[in-house]
Amino acid sequence: MTGKSGDTLLVGVDGGDGHFFYYSMRDAQDKGSIIDFIQKRQHLNLGEVRKKLRPWIKDIYEPNPKIPMPKPIKDRAAAIAQLVKQKPVQNPYDFELGG
Repeated sequence: MTGKSGDTLLVGVDGGDGHFFYYSMRDAQDKGSIIDFIQKRQHLNLGEVRKKLRPWIKDIYEPNPKIPMPKPIKDRAAAIAQLVKQKPVQNPYDFELGG
């Protein structure tokens, strides 16, 4: 995803435990989970982040079958080649969660 500020984020799934993560292509220190993302971008504490995320979850997580889960790539060259082929995502929130 590329935001209005020009920052490009790589979003993926950890092959070990299956949780999503993000990584800023501009700043190697800017990476982590969705909680880290919201804390850094919106300057919120953990309690505020939980309130922000609450509308986005249900009692039981149900994956959307229309959105395929990313598959882990262990070959760095293959990962870079795949990233280069990706089209920009139109993100109406510019890296922010609505709600």
